[in-house]
Amino acid sequence: MEEKDFISLTINKLAKYVLTPILKKLRKKDIRDDISNYIEDQFDDSFVYEKGTTIDDITNDITAKWIIINGLGDQTQKLIDGSEKTAYQIWKIIQASFTKSNARLKIEIQQKLDNMKYNINLDINIFMANYRI
Repeated sequence: MEEKDFISLTINKLAKYVLTPILKKLRKKDIRDDISNYIEDQFDDSFVYEKGTTIDDITNDITAKWIIINGLGDQTQKLIDGSEKTAYQIWKIIQASFTKSNARLKIEIQQKLDNMKYNINLDINIFMANYRI
């Protein structure tokens, strides 16, 4: 997921759908009361949306998912299979799945090494305690 995709979500006022869990899907078989009180998931009829979910929220979530998924490569799109997931769930999967580039890791390691330099104004025992395993 590139920064431009998050910018697109923000421009379209959809960022909240990936940053917080707005929608909740429930399995139909777990519903104990009248199923007609729920909105059925149009892509997977074994799910319904939690009571109180609005059509606008569903539409916005689908749009956010579309922006996210279309910002991914073909292989990654197949791995995520977003049909039953909300935009928030897909976003969390992507965040947990991707590692940092080698260049980014080198920068972070260099910053950590730079911060390891001893400051003579700091107690040596406190300084060393930060590096004990």
